[in-house]
Amino acid sequence: MLAGELAPDRGERCYPGLGQESPKQLDWFKLKMQIAYVPQDLPKWIGNLKQQLHYEASIHGLSGVTNDDAVDYIVARLGLTNHLSKRWEELSGGYKLRFALARAVVWKPRFLIIDEPLANLDVKSQVVFLSDLRSMAKSLRHPICVLISSQHIHELESIVDKLVFLRQGQVLYQGSAAELHRLSEENVLRYLLILAAKNCWTSLKILPI
Repeated sequence: MLAGELAPDRGERCYPGLGQESPKQLDWFKLKMQIAYVPQDLPKWIGNLKQQLHYEASIHGLSGVTNDDAVDYIVARLGLTNHLSKRWEELSGGYKLRFALARAVVWKPRFLIIDEPLANLDVKSQVVFLSDLRSMAKSLRHPICVLISSQHIHELESIVDKLVFLRQGQVLYQGSAAELHRLSEENVLRYLLILAAKNCWTSLKILPI
């Protein structure tokens, strides 16, 4: 829905960081030229990696030397140099995801949305992929706002700036991982104090008067 693939049946969307402050006057043509989306179920592509990257860059307005430079940069950045001639069926799940990321950001979007990227990765691949996302978000050359939809909270909390927990469309928590841990510790302490008070009251009731 945030990527513009689905329309909401109620509520509003706005993108103040992308110059779209008014939810009633969204220019989806301009928005889609700034938003990249990587779904959980990656679509199969035709041709090899290099061809696909050049194609993706071209349909977003990059041509000639600019197109070549963009492809060369992201290929080197994500360690895909030795895989440029490979096709979909020749890649592992981890490299398919890395290529999907390369294809999503080769044209330099401002906002990247990724759905459940860690679902089919082993622990080592998860660490590498999350490190790539973090460095892209903090890049001095072209920083990108990255939104990750995931159930792998423990893996994500070490790299994210902010966590948002949703339940049936309602925000349960929004803030840093450190603040979430602090609140969790306070809740545990509150529970222990309540339990201690109950035990104390039980002990007092059995004392002879």
